[in-house]
Amino acid sequence: MGLWIVGLAVIMIILPLAYNSIVYQFTRVPYLPTPKKRNVEIFQLLEDQGIQPEETIFVDLGSGLGHVMRAAEKEKYKEVRGYELSPLHVIQSNIFFWLGGYSSRAMRKNILYTTLDDVNIVYYFLTKHMMGPLGDHLEKKLKKDALIIGLGNPLTGWTPIMTKKVESGANIYLYKKS
Repeated sequence: MGLWIVGLAVIMIILPLAYNSIVYQFTRVPYLPTPKKRNVEIFQLLEDQGIQPEETIFVDLGSGLGHVMRAAEKEKYKEVRGYELSPLHVIQSNIFFWLGGYSSRAMRKNILYTTLDDVNIVYYFLTKHMMGPLGDHLEKKLKKDALIIGLGNPLTGWTPIMTKKVESGANIYLYKKS
């Protein structure tokens, strides 16, 4: 009996570590989901900006397991898309969407090669080394007046129209494409 428990504990520790190592090999960024508390703050911030979800296309760059996408769909956004480099996360998040009855879908694509010309809101929660390339990509591909909401790291070369300082955790940055 005791050996069975030890074996189960080892599996429960090793499998997530192995899974995250495989994901890291595809993406070169660690998996870290947006905290649920931040989801509430993000969508409140967008509501405060006068966003009409039913008229708005929302895109999550680096969508992971789709937590933010599911929250956006619950807010009744017109369309919700996610782009993720890890095929494991794309498969897993699309299974979650299907099981939950969501219409959103994650797609496996490098976020620096996404087409964003019809997008109203872009969300990101990415590592610092992505901020320069992402800022350049958004400057070229995003339409005028689109909003960008970032968690954790500010975009290189962009000036936020608002920064929400968070006591513990990652700050929230709001930008508007000029």
